[in-house]
Amino acid sequence: MQAVFRRQIALLIVAFLLPLCTDVAYVIGLSFNAYYNYTTAMFSISGMLLSWVLFRYRFLDLIPTARDMVIENMEDALILLDTKDRIVDINPAAMRITGINQQDIGRSIGDFPQHALAHIMDELKHDEVQVRTEKMLLADGSERMYDIHLTSIKERKQFVTGTILTLHDSTDRIRLITELNYLAGHDELTGVYNRRQLFKQGTLSLKVATDHAGQPFSLCIFDIDGFKTINDTYGHDAGDHTLVSIINQIERQLKPQEILGRVGGDEFLVLMPSTSLDEAVGRAEVFKSSISSLEYALLGSGIALSASFGVSSTQQCSTSPSFNTVLAMADAALYQAKTLGRNQVATARM
Repeated sequence: MQAVFRRQIALLIVAFLLPLCTDVAYVIGLSFNAYYNYTTAMFSISGMLLSWVLFRYRFLDLIPTARDMVIENMEDALILLDTKDRIVDINPAAMRITGINQQDIGRSIGDFPQHALAHIMDELKHDEVQVRTEKMLLADGSERMYDIHLTSIKERKQFVTGTILTLHDSTDRIRLITELNYLAGHDELTGVYNRRQLFKQGTLSLKVATDHAGQPFSLCIFDIDGFKTINDTYGHDAGDHTLVSIINQIERQLKPQEILGRVGGDEFLVLMPSTSLDEAVGRAEVFKSSISSLEYALLGSGIALSASFGVSSTQQCSTSPSFNTVLAMADAALYQAKTLGRNQVATARM
């Protein structure tokens, strides 16, 4: 406890104990004068001491002043409304955000439609959880995201006497959450889906194909031929640049329904919903030619770039396969392509 508070408490205790102790001393015969009770005089001294303490330490205005300082300096915007949604008070943060000022006190919050606060309040009043996140156009023309919270002011008998509208800037939090969600499902280097998200999308796409009888689903898996040599000879930065350039080239060739992702290392997978085995082989040939065209543009030293492709399809299965089954078939086809001398497109043998 701070010394100033200890001093305040000590003085208050002294002020209250003076008349009490004086009266007790008189009753038990310890008074200076057995014929005179000094308690009345002590009450006067106690009153003067209490008055001095109250004014010396500003007990009467300290709490209101502290409350005003907190509200005036808080970063969150706060608008106090009466039962008819008229503005009763507003703090500086709310003025900066909304452009509403002290001269607008007494006006309805609905008089400021540019912020849609009245509409948001109407919706919040009917929600079980009276908070929502909205994008708002600020007075300076910029846009920020705000958590808007509605709190009813109630008397002891639960009568609503007003409303507190609080706006908390959540722009940075939402941006961070968005970035984390993106990183959770995407490869940091190439920007395509990572293995986890790719397999999730693949399982979902296969289920859609299964639910629509007769709709094929194909996979095209590929890796870069001799990629380890590129890393060892030119360094990992050159290897990363090679992967990014190849994936950018492949992405330009993708059809709208095709999904590209990184399985790991230099191995990538293309999901091909509504694509037959023959069509998937044709698409793999397009990808292969596209990668080969990058050979000198990337490394500038005569090293040819190529990739090997493995293709599989649900059309090769007699029963409804799982995603892992179709993927294992594509992996086997990729191994065949490598065995055939690389820079090849192979299909799974059944």
